[in-house]
Amino acid sequence: MGPTKRTRKPAARYETRRQVAIARKKEKCACELAVPKTDIPLDFYEDISFLKSLSVVASDGVTSFRVHAELFIYLSDIFLELWKTSKEKIFLNISSEYLNLLINFAYTLTCEISQDNLIPWLQIAKAYKISYILKLCEIFLLKEVLPKNAFKALGITRDYLCHHLVNKILTYITRNFVDIANQECVKDITIEDLINITSSDELSIRENNLASFILIWAQENQVSSQNLSLVLENVRFTRLTQNEYFSVLNHPLMRILISTCPAPESLVAARIFHDPPVSTRSQVRKKHKGVVEEPARIPREIVVTLGGWSAYPPGPCKVSEGYDFLKDTWVVLENMELPDNRAYHGLELIQNKVYMVGGYDSNGPIYHNSLMCYDLNTKLWHELSQMLYQRCYVASTLLDGKIYAVGGHDGRERHKSVEVYDPTRNQWSKIPDLIHPRSDLACVSMNGKVYAIGGFTGADVLASIEVFDPVFGTWEILDSLSTPRSGVKACVLGDKIYVLAGFDGSTRLRTVECFTPGTTRAIWHQVPSMKQQRSNFSVSVMDNKIYVSGGYADPTVSSSCEMYCPVTNTWTELADMHHQKSALAQLTITYDNVDTIASFLRPTQK
Repeated sequence: MGPTKRTRKPAARYETRRQVAIARKKEKCACELAVPKTDIPLDFYEDISFLKSLSVVASDGVTSFRVHAELFIYLSDIFLELWKTSKEKIFLNISSEYLNLLINFAYTLTCEISQDNLIPWLQIAKAYKISYILKLCEIFLLKEVLPKNAFKALGITRDYLCHHLVNKILTYITRNFVDIANQECVKDITIEDLINITSSDELSIRENNLASFILIWAQENQVSSQNLSLVLENVRFTRLTQNEYFSVLNHPLMRILISTCPAPESLVAARIFHDPPVSTRSQVRKKHKGVVEEPARIPREIVVTLGGWSAYPPGPCKVSEGYDFLKDTWVVLENMELPDNRAYHGLELIQNKVYMVGGYDSNGPIYHNSLMCYDLNTKLWHELSQMLYQRCYVASTLLDGKIYAVGGHDGRERHKSVEVYDPTRNQWSKIPDLIHPRSDLACVSMNGKVYAIGGFTGADVLASIEVFDPVFGTWEILDSLSTPRSGVKACVLGDKIYVLAGFDGSTRLRTVECFTPGTTRAIWHQVPSMKQQRSNFSVSVMDNKIYVSGGYADPTVSSSCEMYCPVTNTWTELADMHHQKSALAQLTITYDNVDTIASFLRPTQK
């Protein structure tokens, strides 16, 4: 009698598993696999349990499980070979607990990896070459890697996983070394790894900080002079200032090094740049033909400003600039130039997409209702669904993956209206109006709520703070600033909202107000004033610091920039932008958004 319909189904499913196994063999490495999925419920296999033809015996030699051979053996070529030798029973050096879980994986293609079971699963998967379990462990390890456990993750990866993943973990360590350097785990670093890491252009750390770390690390770990010299060879001493250079040179450990073995060539070569009398770097290069200044490292994140009201030529512009904090310089980002002139617009970043909301162009004039999108990978702009209203002097923020466009001006009146963009649907929808019409306001999101701060009604400069809770769909007055502010900006850092500078109706401000949202009112904190008075500037957070760029500073548009560090509670002046701009917008791009930051820093530099 031929097989029934019920017995034909698994045969088709087994054939799928054979195809999966063939596909697995074609892959060069487990990390290149995609773990397959199945929609077949376990109940189905229980109905055909009479087809279970294979006993799999655990390491205790007693516990065994009956399985459908065609499902289990295709997990591993080793299982397949064992089955060919004995088609009724195979013995595995796997505990009964994990064997039961592995059999469950054979049927469901799901397995929960955790910190507690990661190593046992890696040992099993490596011993029996179970590629899909290795892949699940890799996914878990990459998701869990942090500065505090990076070197532990690197060791695990070297013991059990492929060189591709080793390189990924090393890249993570290199890009985040400034955070890892003060962690306890850094003691586990080897000379070979430190040489590899410090030689990379993607080591996002200032050279004087790197030199200091190496000397302290060598002292604490009693590193030999020879090995210390090998590591110091990768410090780019020509990038140091004269004071930094001689500070390193006079370090006690460096003096011992120089007295006991040849000094690193990079240290000796850099002396031309630092010996008195102090010259500019260009003068040194002219005087000493063939002297090459070492390339700067690539920062792990950059501040990017887009558009704005330019001083020369006056009016909205297309210019985009990026700030390299390692060099304290701005770069004109020609590949991010806006598709048209734009000022007084909003700017948001979702994964690898930059969204430009509304704005103003004096050529017309045009009060935009457009939403433009820039793909950081393709480096191309394209237009998306238009807003319901024209919005210049608009404020925007991001909450739960959606863009909020709040208030603004349409050329006739200030808006109370607010609308929300859903990028998954490419669609705007209106939500309840603000209590007060506002343009030139600041807007941030925090703890699932949207905050509209300050602004201008067309008659009055506002001090009030409105808060929107999407759960209830209402705006409420939370509190008021001590000073009314228009042309104001705000940002979230830690558990605080910082409200910066602006215009109070008669004077440009440099004061900062800072609060933590409470249940019924704000809790206020003291923060020092900025270095410069300004309004209609741009702001973003990078590396747990606040970066401010441009704006209007009486009597003209400014190119000046400054940075606030909450640890030291101080503001520091930074290099000026290339262009004097107000009404610009700003965001921070990291490796979470792009695969490479270097491509954004190649255009002509200042």
